[in-house]
Amino acid sequence: MKSTRRPLLFRVAGGSGIGKSTLVAHYLEALDGAVILQGRCYERENVPFKALDAIVDALARQLSARGAPAPEHVGDLCRIFPPLGRVFSDTAVTADPRLARQRAITTLTLLLSQLTATDPLVISIDDLQWGDRDSGVMMGALLEAALPVLWIVTYRSGERCALADALATHPGSHLVVESLDASDGATLVRAMVGEVDETVVQTIIAEAGGNPFFMGELARGSHGGHVDLGTLVQQRVSLLDEAPRRLLEVIALAGALIAIGTAIRAAGLADATSLVTAAGINHRARGSRRRPAWQLQPPRRGIQARTRSSRCQRARAARSMGQKPRRRCRGRCVPPQPDQPQSQ
Repeated sequence: MKSTRRPLLFRVAGGSGIGKSTLVAHYLEALDGAVILQGRCYERENVPFKALDAIVDALARQLSARGAPAPEHVGDLCRIFPPLGRVFSDTAVTADPRLARQRAITTLTLLLSQLTATDPLVISIDDLQWGDRDSGVMMGALLEAALPVLWIVTYRSGERCALADALATHPGSHLVVESLDASDGATLVRAMVGEVDETVVQTIIAEAGGNPFFMGELARGSHGGHVDLGTLVQQRVSLLDEAPRRLLEVIALAGALIAIGTAIRAAGLADATSLVTAAGINHRARGSRRRPAWQLQPPRRGIQARTRSSRCQRARAARSMGQKPRRRCRGRCVPPQPDQPQSQ
């Protein structure tokens, strides 16, 4: 890349939990001396340029640390990605929207070139299947620029990914991560739990369906005996105290990023910020653009479905005994509207 001054695109496809992100993470950890900008797309997050939002956040931190000079028309880029306004004070913008977008792309190219002038640059984006059209236009322009950047994008196979298809015309490679076969699955399970009965190994492989993430969780939770995913999720959730368990159930039922204040109210809790870590819930701090300052991420789809199913089963059981469940349940969560102040 450095010699040709051209970007390279590496596309990694596969099912949910199949190991795409883990594979890329191991590769990135092995890189020495490279600047790595990482981001991901989120389902149902309606933010323009969302595939590049976290990338530009990371870029802003890099530029701030380097004391980078402000290129011309940086205000047009700051209007799209406000975190850059913390680095550059020039906020003048172009009146014409089409010209402003062109200038923003040119400015972003110049900023990235400041990094590539001194260090190898890798840009990694996860879950590209949820990317938006605006991101595709900007990424396409960056891939046409004379920038020695390695782009690594992951997306789910079996789901339509127009953005990945559109980028496929650019030079690069394509890797499909497939399910583990019985032999590789058995090797993985034994590496995690040691020598166990062959029946247990085969049961785990069959229950996981070749998914290495599920294999690992089942292997750790089997304790030498049979366990299915549904039972495993219920066991894990039952170990939590009441408050973090209710918070986790709300997040699983939401099925998408949810503001922490919304989750707290839906769970009927006064305050649960400190419970996020206790419940082992993935979260991210954000202060950029129009997003809540804290957002909570739902579990992986397979785990999420089983958590949601467990929640619904308990609600139906409560109704059958003449009890009123804490939340209405119709396959998905319908958050209550408590009579209390909505503090964020």
